[in-house]
Amino acid sequence: MENPEAILSAIADKHIRIITLTITEGGYNLDKSTGEFMTDHPTVKHDLQNPHTPQTVYGDARFRKIKVRIDSL
Repeated sequence: MENPEAILSAIADKHIRIITLTITEGGYNLDKSTGEFMTDHPTVKHDLQNPHTPQTVYGDARFRKIKVRIDSL
């Protein structure tokens, strides 16, 4: 991500009506046999142990802000 601050500004902009994310199949971190979220996946473990250097969309605070914004609509 070249300019993460631009993402935060866009999320905060009340004129922005649509925010989309493209997450590839591998980015969901779901167990193929159970469909459950893999909390033991190395990148998820990393995010839980290192919240300031996330490796997944789930661990990135910018994307948590998207959820907060969506919930407020």
